[in-house]
Amino acid sequence: MLIIMNPSATDEQIQDVVSFIKRKNFDAHVSKGEVQTVIGAVGGKIVDPRDIELFEGVKEVIRISSSYKLAGRMFKPEDTIIEVNGVKFGGDNIGMIAGPCTVESYEQMDQTAKQLSAMGVKILRG
Repeated sequence: MLIIMNPSATDEQIQDVVSFIKRKNFDAHVSKGEVQTVIGAVGGKIVDPRDIELFEGVKEVIRISSSYKLAGRMFKPEDTIIEVNGVKFGGDNIGMIAGPCTVESYEQMDQTAKQLSAMGVKILRG
């Protein structure tokens, strides 16, 4: 389930909710955004969402039955951006990785790297 905290929720209020869901054998995944905090509760016993909504600082509790709880936009609404050697992937960044399926020689890789670099590819695989 997802527990969306009010933007004004204090660290103590967030910790109270985390402690409660951990006592119910849930794993707590806290994601602090610029505006508000979202807590992902995975596993555990069945809990009535209304019990959590009674905590100070809680804005909304959403039950989720999908298998991608932690990867969905509901849990983490902001983009995930991964950086590899200065090349960013994610968000508005479209990174390209290219290269041959097999490496046969230094000359092949050198020529391939030059051609791919001219096309804007930033990471060479091989």
